[in-house]
Amino acid sequence: MTNMLTEVSAVAHMSTEAWSVTPSGPNTSTCSSEGFSDDECFNFKVAKAVVAGTSLILSVAMFALILVYRVWKSLAMRQVLFLCIAGIIDSTAWLVSASREDEEILCIFEGWYIHFAILLLMVAVFLIIINMFMITVMKRNFVQTQKQEILYHFMAVIVCLSVSLLPFIDNAFGHAGAWCWIRKDQPSWRFGGLYTLQWIFLAVMIVLYVVIMWTLKKRVREFAGNREGNANLEILIKETKVLMGYPIAYVIIAIFATANRIQNQVSETPVYGLTMLHLVSECLRGTFNAIVFGVTFGRKIYKGHLPKTPPCLTGRKKNARGREMENVEQERKANQL
Repeated sequence: MTNMLTEVSAVAHMSTEAWSVTPSGPNTSTCSSEGFSDDECFNFKVAKAVVAGTSLILSVAMFALILVYRVWKSLAMRQVLFLCIAGIIDSTAWLVSASREDEEILCIFEGWYIHFAILLLMVAVFLIIINMFMITVMKRNFVQTQKQEILYHFMAVIVCLSVSLLPFIDNAFGHAGAWCWIRKDQPSWRFGGLYTLQWIFLAVMIVLYVVIMWTLKKRVREFAGNREGNANLEILIKETKVLMGYPIAYVIIAIFATANRIQNQVSETPVYGLTMLHLVSECLRGTFNAIVFGVTFGRKIYKGHLPKTPPCLTGRKKNARGREMENVEQERKANQL
């Protein structure tokens, strides 16, 4: 009888360890083998779950507001909608990476998923700047841009998917420190496949932004005698400054991420604080997008460019002609911004 009780107690103890989510549980074994303590690995998992979960909630809220207020009929807001979808994919990728990482196949999938999500979000921000550049500098009207909208969004997804699959050539995805990504022994794919591209894209976006602002201020001087035209340009300049928040947020994220990966390559001992900054900043992308979106969206409601109550909640019935005229007016106001 005593032996039987001892065996039952041992089995119960093993079951408790297998399902434990405490810092000493098996979920942290992979992270621990990369040079972090069990407590640090547990903190990484909690940070990923909390921060990425917050970004996901805010990204979904952005998506809902765009649909509820029907501002997706504006070209500019459709660009933000694509960014919002990319943010949802990115937040989901980090939430997935907060699960078990001790299974090799799952770790490879998580590494690829994170890589693809980062690339897609980066390109989504780049498309917003490109759209602003084409309209303000190249003076392309909205109709011309809308005709190519589906094409370049489709091409963006295809290009990101293709680039994200390239590391599979050398089987580069796997355990990469505190989470799964491109392994440490594949620095060419780490830096050539992501960080170099990131800084090139960011540099191009900053240059385009400077050109856009210079062009708009030049037109303000040209419209010095036209009060209405000058006012519209001033509004566009203010909105352009706010939209610059998207690439600025990415510069901050890229600094921590690049610094951490460089440190990983030159030293065998990881730095917990730098890794945590890298992780949190990566997971905050959706939150940064929501902050910039909230500023621009709130300003439009405050200035009367959008109704305080969503159109779908007003309960007003309009005939087809009335809805068409309202849609045209909303498009005109949104495009002015």
